[in-house]
Amino acid sequence: MRIEVKDICFRYDKKTPLLNNVNLTIEAGEKVALVGPSGCGKSTLSQIIAGNLKPSSGEILVDGAPLPRKGFCPIQMIYQHPEKAINPRWKLHKTLTEAWEPDEQFLRELGIEQAWLNRYPTELSGGEMQRFCVARALLRRRNSSSPTK
Repeated sequence: MRIEVKDICFRYDKKTPLLNNVNLTIEAGEKVALVGPSGCGKSTLSQIIAGNLKPSSGEILVDGAPLPRKGFCPIQMIYQHPEKAINPRWKLHKTLTEAWEPDEQFLRELGIEQAWLNRYPTELSGGEMQRFCVARALLRRRNSSSPTK
């Protein structure tokens, strides 16, 4: 997957642009780190790339096509605090299969136990919940079948 960030601008208020004409290309298989002081826009840019925030201007391309505005986004974020990324009212099976259905081998490789699928997030440790966040971020690459709900 190739990700292109083209001329991204973002403002939280009308006076001060946080991001101004940011350009970045991430090639398939490339690893990239965003480094900078607190408040410089690293998280905001990540949210824009993942389709969670709309930029003031510019565009995100995935393999040459615009980032989808509806449905499953091929770019997923893995948050530091999994309890904030998972709906506490959903059992973990629903959280995991919201967009794609993983196979049992994939779950085993990530150390996700079948019994956990019928539990709520509050019934797992932070590390166990983080495995579900990682699985959601990786599912699109592992399973190219059509989405299921």
